[in-house]
This record gives sequence, C-alpha cells and structure tokens, in this order.
Amino acid sequence: KIQGGRKLRQKHSFRSRQRHHHHQHSLQGTQRRYARKYNQSSRIKFKYETTSNDISTVRRQSPSDSTLQSQTENGNVKRTKRSISSPHHVEALIVADATMVAFHSKLETYLLTIMNMVSALYKDPSIGNSIEIVVVKIILFEEHEAHPDLNLTQNAQKNLDKFCRWQHKLNTANENDPYHHDVAILITRTNICGNNCMTLGLANVGGMCKPKQSCSVNEDNGIMLSHTIAHELGHNFGMFHDTAKIGCHPRVGSIVHIMTPTFGADTLQVSWSNCSRKYITQFLDQGFGDCLDDAPTPKRKYVYPALPPGVLFDVETQCRLQFNLTEDDVNASSCTSMDEICSTLWCRVNGECITNLRPTAPGTSCGDGKGCLNGMCIPNEQALPVNGSWGPWSDWSDCSRTCGGGVSTQKRECNSPVPANGGLFCIGERKRYKICNYQACPVDEVSFRAKQCSKYDNVYYQGSMYKWLPFFDNKNPCKLLCTDVDDTLIANWGDTVKDGTPCGVGTKNMCIDGICKKVGCDWVLDSNMQEDQCGVCGGKSEKCKLIKDMFEENLNITDGYVEIITIPSKARHITVEEISNSKIFLALSMANSSHFYLNGDGLISMPGEFRIAGTECLYERIDEQEIIKIPQPIENAITVHVSYIREIRINRVGFTHREYRL
Repeated sequence: KIQGGRKLRQKHSFRSRQRHHHHQHSLQGTQRRYARKYNQSSRIKFKYETTSNDISTVRRQSPSDSTLQSQTENGNVKRTKRSISSPHHVEALIVADATMVAFHSKLETYLLTIMNMVSALYKDPSIGNSIEIVVVKIILFEEHEAHPDLNLTQNAQKNLDKFCRWQHKLNTANENDPYHHDVAILITRTNICGNNCMTLGLANVGGMCKPKQSCSVNEDNGIMLSHTIAHELGHNFGMFHDTAKIGCHPRVGSIVHIMTPTFGADTLQVSWSNCSRKYITQFLDQGFGDCLDDAPTPKRKYVYPALPPGVLFDVETQCRLQFNLTEDDVNASSCTSMDEICSTLWCRVNGECITNLRPTAPGTSCGDGKGCLNGMCIPNEQALPVNGSWGPWSDWSDCSRTCGGGVSTQKRECNSPVPANGGLFCIGERKRYKICNYQACPVDEVSFRAKQCSKYDNVYYQGSMYKWLPFFDNKNPCKLLCTDVDDTLIANWGDTVKDGTPCGVGTKNMCIDGICKKVGCDWVLDSNMQEDQCGVCGGKSEKCKLIKDMFEENLNITDGYVEIITIPSKARHITVEEISNSKIFLALSMANSSHFYLNGDGLISMPGEFRIAGTECLYERIDEQEIIKIPQPIENAITVHVSYIREIRINRVGFTHREYRL
C-alpha cells in the first residue's frame, strides 16, 4: 500500500487535517490535492427546483443521466448489459529472441505447440468463459542486436517496459488487418531476474486491449512454459494471484490453480480458481475486452499442431529443454522407469540420473498405444470434443436490500454437459437481474454505502480501529472506499460495493456485480423511462419552477461565514457551484440555526457523501472548484454560506434571480 496525501493549508482558525491514502490496485499512488485557491474573485451560482403543489405529488426522484455519461467518458462504464457469455478471440503476436533461436532447432513448431497448450488451458471449463487463443504472427530474432530498442537484460521490469513500447510501435491500429494483434508475448531463455531470482514472467494487470499495456515477458523452461504464458495472460485479463487473502488458495488437493504465485514441482493437474473466473468475467462484462470481439481471419498462417507435445518432443528432447542442453549434447537422455514416466521426468545428465520433479509432456508414450495425460497413463484413443450446454435457471436470490432498490439474481451454469476435450463453452445469458424492494427507506436511515463502511468499525486497520464513513470516487463508483470520521484515512475495503448500491447521489443507476447499470425511474434495468425535473416519472416538468441565482460581491471581508441564500424545504435538484477559483469554501447549515451540515465550525470537510436535511448530498472538488449537489427533496430549509480563510476583496456585488413558472 502506498501512502500519499497533502495537508490543507492552515488559515487562522480553520483547522486542517492530513489525509493518508491507503489504496490498492488502481488506487495505488493516488494523491488528492487540497491546496487552495489563488484567484482574487469569487463567483458562485446555485439553482434548485421547488414544487408548486404539495411534495406528496412528487413520486420518484430523477435519475442522473450525467452521472452515467461521465462514467462512460472516464472509461468506467463501457456499456450497460447483462452478464452474457460471448465468444472472445485473443489474437497473439509471439516474439522469440536470439536465445530461443540459438537453442531450438524447430522453434516455430515448439512455439505453436506451447501456444496450443495455452489455448487448451483457456478452453478449460473452469474459466467460465469462451476464450480462443489464436497466433496471428511470429517474429524470430536471429541476432541479439537485431532490434536495438529491444536488447534484453536480466531486469524483468525493464524488459517488459521496452517490449511493450516496441510491440505498440509495430502493431497496426486496424483490427481488420490479419496481422493486428490484441496481445504481444515475448519469450526468452535469458534469466530475466538475475541468478537468484525465480521469476518466470511479468505482465501488466488488466492490460488486455490497452495497446501500450497488452504484453508480457516469459522465460522459457521447457514444456511448462505454457503455464507461465497462461498465467501472464491471466494478469492481462485482470486476474490477481490466488492467495488466501482474496479467498482462493493456490491449490485444492492435487489441482494447482493457474494463478498460483509459484508453480510447484509436483504440478500435474491445473485449473482456474473461482477468483480467476470472477476476475475475467468482470473484466469482460465491463467491456474492457472489446478488442476480442472480432473473429480472426478464416485463412490462418499459423495452425496448431495436430499431435500432442509429448509426441512432437520425445523424452530426450524434454530432458534437454528442462536442463538447458543443446541438441549436440550427447550426455542427455531419459532414465525414467515406465511406471512413473507420466508423473516425473528423470534425465541422465553427465552420467547422473536427476529430476526437476516435473511431469512429462502430455502425449508422451508410456506403453503400447498409451500416452501421458495429467500425470496418468491412459489409452491413446482420440477423445471427441464435447460442447457445453446450459443447465436450468436457479431460483431468484434474496433481495440485496430491504428498501431503496436492491437486486435479485438468477443464474445458470454451463454444466449440462460441462465442456470437455476442447469443446465449446456455452454462449448466451448466464445471469439475470431484477430490481426489488424499491420502496423508499426511512428518512433517518443512513445510506447503503455508509452501512457497508460501518461494518468495518470494529475491524483493526493498521493496528487501530476507526469509525468509517463512505468516500465516493466518481471514477470508481462501484468501489467500496471509506474514510474515518476524522478525515485522516481513505481505505479500500473491498473490490466492489454490494449489489444495489447507487452509482452516485441522486441516481437510480446502481452497482451490480461491480458494474454501474442503468436503471429507469420505473425501476427496470436498461429502461429509458426518466423523471422530469419535478420528480415525476414520465412527467412534463409542470409541477415545479426553476430558480437560479448568482453571488458576486464587492466587499472587504475577513475570516468568518457570510450567508448567500436560504433554500426552502422540499426544494430538489439543488446545485451550488463555485464557477471560479477563490480563497473561499462553501458551507451549508440548517436555516436560522447554528447547526452546520458541511464545512462548519472552522472545519473543512473532505469531498464525499453527506446526510443533509434528511437527504443525501454529494460534495465535490473538481479542479479546485467546489460543487454541492442535493438531488432529492430536503426536509427543512438550508442556508448556503461562504467561509473566508484570509482577508480578500471580492470584485463585484450583485444577485441575479430567474424564475420559471412552467
């Protein structure tokens, strides 16, 4: 975890707090700026809606289309769709450096054999998706200096950075080009992390379909190279290592998970963990794998070998690959007994029978008409592919919320039958959603996001316990971020919020499976029904009026609070916006009261969600300018203030007021 943060400048009686960032994954290294404001003028505009009839006529709150749109522009929500299994084609560029050319006599066959094994791993039904790995181009470096920009060292990170830049320049942007690649895979026999380093590969997490990041570096160590490449591709798909911390162990019994941090010598059977399946499914459902939707050209230059690797590369060749011996080395041969040849490959090197405790390659002969598979000797009968088919739909799950709009799900598995022997994974809808319990929550109830943060109040965090409140990040609306009540920490308590958590304040759009989904005012997913400005679903904005004002003054003012306007109860769609940088902070209080909701008593609040006048409020600072948004009706009148942090002169005095009676 990386710490960062910045102190608010201390100004007279205004007390400042330092906030440290303890983010993971995409939030690492993030710093938020709160050093303030250099312009010598202050211009603030505000607007709100008031109803012309009693508030009971307002049935529902308007969804915020701008919220969903801004998320789309920021790359957080590519589409709003249900969880659908669809075919994905990974078009791969394979690059082998001079160390590979010098070592392998049949290098292209070897590379295609390895990639065929990688393809088989991505067709394993445990991955829960339809993934096809296709080789569209192979580049072999005959000499070390053939590409000066790609001279490899033993520094894995530098090698990855150089290779990613190199492949990006090489690639064509036209996805219809038969040589366009979605991912680039570099393979070398160089020890990529020094003599004492056991690292076999390196990749960018979530880099798939990002042209500058969809790449990996892999060290050749024989047939097990296929596991390394599949593992690094998993990182490109957004997968993390399987550890107890994320809820998935590196292995279950004799089955080793592909995203294990380290492959043991006794690796015989491999599969994808439930965590890996979840990560890649979320990655694809969020639209981050869009570049994989196009099918490769029907006429392929590179075709995977029909024979298994153990037939193409006999045990003597496998010994040379494992122990880094060339074909001219006559001191390498197999010394494995036939009864254990499938489980452990023993090799005679320089007269000594030794092993790395690795199994032989699939298809290695273990007797008349028999071959090795998953550490066992089985008949060589060609198993026919079995395509998967969907099982029945499950019952609807319990609603994720008791009020305010929750989610109920129904799902089915590709298990009738399960795909086998390279058969196709099921295509189509695998999960359905419906909105439930959408009656309004009690006025005094805290937000659903706040409830999720409060569950960690009695959990030790860095040796201490805190009271947690929600912290909202527009760029990651479905991440559970929490801040302590003293505004000193931001903690990422989990990958995603619970289903039914609103994507923002004042919107019905909600997070489902970590993805912001569009919800209409009729509480139907993907519905285009919208509320008018008065909060009536499908209405024509006839029951309210819009009021706008501008605050511009020309006064000498020292530290303190100055009232701008009082907004009546039942007003909705309230926006208070600072339209130019200045040395002020906006503040909200209960009307005719000393009780402050926001930035009161000399304390400056951090951006986030707040409960104000019986409803939710979003307080933002964007490019050092403040915005306050209160979409729902307020239960009591509120007063907007500005608080000055040093003596300044405001340029002009004036109020504007526009009223529309619709």
